[in-house]
Amino acid sequence: MLGTNVTEEQAEAIREELGLNDPVLVRYGNWLKGIVKGDFGVSYQYDKPVAELVASRIPVSLGLVALALLFLLLISIPLGILIGSRLHSVWDTLLMGITQVFQCIPPFFMGILLTLIFGLWFRFFTPGQYCSYEDGIPEFLQCLIWPALAVAIPKVAMVVRFLRNAIAEELDKDYVRTAYAKGLSGMEVMCRHVLKNAMIPVLSVVGVVAADLVAGSLVIEQVFSLPGIGRLLISSISNRDYPVVAVLVVFIAAVVMMTNYVIEALYRAVDPRIRRGG
Repeated sequence: MLGTNVTEEQAEAIREELGLNDPVLVRYGNWLKGIVKGDFGVSYQYDKPVAELVASRIPVSLGLVALALLFLLLISIPLGILIGSRLHSVWDTLLMGITQVFQCIPPFFMGILLTLIFGLWFRFFTPGQYCSYEDGIPEFLQCLIWPALAVAIPKVAMVVRFLRNAIAEELDKDYVRTAYAKGLSGMEVMCRHVLKNAMIPVLSVVGVVAADLVAGSLVIEQVFSLPGIGRLLISSISNRDYPVVAVLVVFIAAVVMMTNYVIEALYRAVDPRIRRGG
């Protein structure tokens, strides 16, 4: 990283070397050519190829997002079914109140709460401790559990409430009464009919939530001191490391687009009406 005590001649030489004297369109065209060739430039701050620098951080962020998405599905779907099958009961009132509170907590504050309660008070983990994936996958995933929960819990509350409302809407339809009239039990009606239809709109919400998990993980990396792309992005913005910032923005956008594409494919697979064109 260059200091501020450089002469004007040195600054001009650096600008010329980096191509900063070229017009904006020329610089953008050269950057696109480099992207196509796999040449993402060199980091101003670390004096390393950007591709090498970003590649070392990707496993951390992708592992965090994947674990958060896993927690989201494992927690929200059973809870949503539990509440939906016990509408207007004590469980419904209690869990809806709890989810309302958790939904209002941003991921970074949830991370602070988890660190305070489970890290400092109960000592379930050591705040700031990180195990690289190169040292072992189990240890690496263990270090990501609490950051992933911090990202996932607010979104779990959102999906639970949406799934509960979708189940409640399905339970009022005629086909449910017909299924009960045929002698099916409540569990059979829920598993064979209601959930299949209730999950269709929930998938669209999961797609939006999955994109939010990516954004939330970028911030939570700061709270738990994880060396992922979020921490690298914030550091690069602070130090005006433009080649790194440009590549990270493109990478994050690509991940969000791919996530939405996968969710849309699942949506089409679950709902045959979309495959038939309406």
